[in-house]
Amino acid sequence: MTSHIRRAAIAALLLGVSAGAVRAEMMAPTTPPDAPKFDAQGEPVFVNRSDVFEYKALPAYSEPAWVTEFVAAGKLPPLADRLPKEPLVYKTANMPSGNGVYGDVMRHVIGGRPEGWNFWAGQSYGWGGIDIGLVECLTRTGPLFEINSADLQPMPNLAKAWEWSEDGKTLTVHLIEGAKWSDGAPFNTADIDFYWNDIIMDPEVTPLMGASEATYGNAKLTVVDDYTFTMSFDTAFPESVLYAMAYGNFCI
Repeated sequence: MTSHIRRAAIAALLLGVSAGAVRAEMMAPTTPPDAPKFDAQGEPVFVNRSDVFEYKALPAYSEPAWVTEFVAAGKLPPLADRLPKEPLVYKTANMPSGNGVYGDVMRHVIGGRPEGWNFWAGQSYGWGGIDIGLVECLTRTGPLFEINSADLQPMPNLAKAWEWSEDGKTLTVHLIEGAKWSDGAPFNTADIDFYWNDIIMDPEVTPLMGASEATYGNAKLTVVDDYTFTMSFDTAFPESVLYAMAYGNFCI
């Protein structure tokens, strides 16, 4: 290509770009359409933690008929024997549409293919809910978007309650009583002790979410009894530790 043809081609290209820019400047701005309305839409309503849950024994419990068949066959203990002494109960008063209707089919898309089932050895369960079906954590943070700021702290789960010492350097944690593993073995502070010393404190173990001694403020954990343990800190009121007991970290 000769030099004058090359210059003409470049000039035509620049002219095309320039003309496009002029047209873009002349176009009127557009306004996004209004979002579609739905019945639940409105001003956000915040509640206190006590409005969402409580721990209490119910006068009766229900289970699917196909599970009852396992009980009748002697393959499962009765439902009341499988539950904690006082289960975590979510209050229907905080559910605008009630507690729903049992049954039907849920179709679910998993987030990824599982690598294995040893989360504490760094293997992914595949996410998408499988991990939540296999482990439970001491606290829960999912519902916090609806909690009043003045009452904002993690929700309980396997940890039923906790309190700080007056100087804020000791956290006492109380576990739910009567929770059981899938084989019927009781869940208690022996499991906490194992998780802390053989998972968190072992430098050879690398949990998938990276939980470590530093995650918990280099705390010292002491078992008090079957359902109580304490964590001692060098600093006062490290409340982030309670959030670190939620999903992905302190999940037994």
